[in-house]
Amino acid sequence: MLKKSIAKTIARVSMSMAKKACGTASYYGTYQPKEPANLKKLCK
Repeated sequence: MLKKSIAKTIARVSMSMAKKACGTASYYGTYQPKEPANLKKLCK
């Protein structure tokens, strides 16, 4: 039960960070990865 709770928390935080990072430039500035189309739909 503890493992599931931790996994759900990590998944929720990861999704939140992915939504915030959608459309932003890479940290290094020279490489911009192609974003999945479904991520752009989630951010709208």
